[in-house]
Amino acid sequence: MCKLLVALLAPVTMVPVIYVLGRKFGRYVGWLVFAALVFTASMLVTSSEAFSGGVVEEVYSWTPAVDLKFGLRADGVSITVALIINVLSVLASVYSIAYMEHEKNPGAYFSFFLMLVVGMLGVILSTNLIQFYIFWEIMVIPVIFLIAEWGSGSAKQIALKTFIFTHIGALFLLLGILITHLSLGTFEMYEIPVRLSRMDLGLQSIVVILFMIGFTVKMAILPLHTWLPDAHGEAPTPISVLLSGAMIECGAYAVARILVTFFTEATASLLTIFAVLAVATMIYGGVMALGQTDIKRLLAYSSISQMGYIFFGLITVSTVGLTGALFHVVNHAIFKGLLFMCAGAVIHEAGTRDMRFMGGLWRKMPITFVAGLVGALSLSGIPPLNGFWSKDLILAAAYEAEMYPFLVVMFIASALTFAYNLRWIYLVFLGKGAKHSSDRDAHEAPLLMIAPMLVLVGLCFISGLIEIGLVGIPFASIVTHPIGLDHVHVQIEATTVTLSLLALVLGGIPTYLLYYRKILSAEKLRAGLVWKKLDKLISEEFYFDKIYYKIFVDRTYRLCWRFYRWIDVPLDMLNYGVARSIVSFSSVSNAFDIKVLDGFVNGFANTLIKVASTVRRVQTGVAQYYVLAYATGVIVLILLILTRIVGIW
Repeated sequence: MCKLLVALLAPVTMVPVIYVLGRKFGRYVGWLVFAALVFTASMLVTSSEAFSGGVVEEVYSWTPAVDLKFGLRADGVSITVALIINVLSVLASVYSIAYMEHEKNPGAYFSFFLMLVVGMLGVILSTNLIQFYIFWEIMVIPVIFLIAEWGSGSAKQIALKTFIFTHIGALFLLLGILITHLSLGTFEMYEIPVRLSRMDLGLQSIVVILFMIGFTVKMAILPLHTWLPDAHGEAPTPISVLLSGAMIECGAYAVARILVTFFTEATASLLTIFAVLAVATMIYGGVMALGQTDIKRLLAYSSISQMGYIFFGLITVSTVGLTGALFHVVNHAIFKGLLFMCAGAVIHEAGTRDMRFMGGLWRKMPITFVAGLVGALSLSGIPPLNGFWSKDLILAAAYEAEMYPFLVVMFIASALTFAYNLRWIYLVFLGKGAKHSSDRDAHEAPLLMIAPMLVLVGLCFISGLIEIGLVGIPFASIVTHPIGLDHVHVQIEATTVTLSLLALVLGGIPTYLLYYRKILSAEKLRAGLVWKKLDKLISEEFYFDKIYYKIFVDRTYRLCWRFYRWIDVPLDMLNYGVARSIVSFSSVSNAFDIKVLDGFVNGFANTLIKVASTVRRVQTGVAQYYVLAYATGVIVLILLILTRIVGIW
């Protein structure tokens, strides 16, 4: 039975239905999205062989001329990541029904929502690089529309920035795919190990770098991260849940599946460079999160920091590190999805995203407070919550590999994580904002927002127990076997646990004294020279965007202007000479010029004007029409591919 293909077809075929019915049923069309995604989840769960160490693979003829097949594969790694993405999407669809109460055009919103999920699932299940790339693009493009149309702030500029960054990454990814095909003669992922001997280590390293640029843009690893705080911060909250909890995890999955599994030696040869980028990402994300006043941007920078942990675990190419990284992919999806949902509930009731104007909400929103506290403690790595187990394994990987300088930096990053979590919990729920309005009628968010949060709270406890094998089957044995690793028994390492506890003390005590006991004064600290400079760096986001503008925009403009000035004089001389020749010629053959040349040019111009007048009617300026045209085109493309696969034509 074509379970995996059906799992993708179900949401694809529902996209146009949801768009059309959205006009009549409004936001309640989200229940159709919920039903489609539940059906997809059921198809994935019935692939039981993947949970017992087996493989479920479906291969269909796609383009016989180049021996290209459409393949879907479910094994321990892909089925786990696909399911957590699917579960998070189901919960986000329910959350969206309440979120879209006062938003426009819910049909288009839910259509793009569903296409985003299809793209992510296609990336996870793909077996060849071309198919992987197509789904990679299908995953990204709906995000641009979702941010531009339903985002806040400078949504359209942020959508454009996201488009530029993600497609620069996609360009490098495509180059890596083409070089791989030219060298190995195949697009099939699982043929790569068989043919890898044809490619020398130097070329493998180039391919790894190209792939890594594409993947680390999606993971928001330093210095390719600047799109993420804007996109995650300004996107609609349910989409922020998917972006932070699911989409960036697709980049981590790609590193594990393609680079670590197939280009192991070349990836290991670049370990030091990648490790430096990983720990720099951890520290940068933690420092930036600590300085934020916008709750969603704080969580966005927190995601950057956590991606540093996952990236470090992946590039160690060790059993312990990879297991910890894959655990953390699942755990991050759970607790970061929970935290963004809590943030959305708080913003919904408090009417602001600025934490300085919140405070004291724990009495009015006790369920949201408990959910946010569980998410924050899990993110900080407090046992027995799920974040503790995966982070401990990543620290253990650095300890076992004797990467002690990196271990010290990770220790500092853990302290920062606990510090910014204590800070935002105090500012939002426990303290009083600078202009907090005590008579504001804040209360718990609607049930459709609360219910998904409670499910994720439960998963914060249960998933950690599943990972270490205390509940159900040992999760480690499922995720390690498909990428060629021996089974690792998850156990508590005294050294790394001690470091984790010390990090909690290092980050917790100053924050507690500063915000809870108020023994230290935040105002006096900010008045100091060091803190002023740090505040300046944080407010300017360490000047990354300005540096990029200076290099890629300003320098390019100046270069083009200089080239224009250099060629301007020769062009003027050439134009003058040509003009003289034309005048001389026209004086001799003026009649021919008027009757033939002008007649042809004017006739051609008039024809163009008539055609343009007709065609420009398509450009209505109404965004909903553009959304419909885009959705129709993508659906037609996918259906053409799928009908080709199943042999209809």
